[in-house]
Amino acid sequence: MEEKKLISGVAVREKLILQVAEFKGKARLDLRHYYESEGESLPSKKGINLPLEEVPQLVRDILAIYNEATGSQLGLQE
Repeated sequence: MEEKKLISGVAVREKLILQVAEFKGKARLDLRHYYESEGESLPSKKGINLPLEEVPQLVRDILAIYNEATGSQLGLQE
């Protein structure tokens, strides 16, 4: 498996990492909580992992929910 590359990290209570990772030979989006143990960041079981093909629809859905909740008009440029 290829080395995982950090795309985004958000500090919540635990570190939240968004990355593209390979699983069974396919690239997938992985959003996972990480925790510290003995000075090392380790992935927890808390998270989601989905095929990259599903990411565009997920992003559209997130933007729609965010815009409705905040009254914003964020959108995608294609």
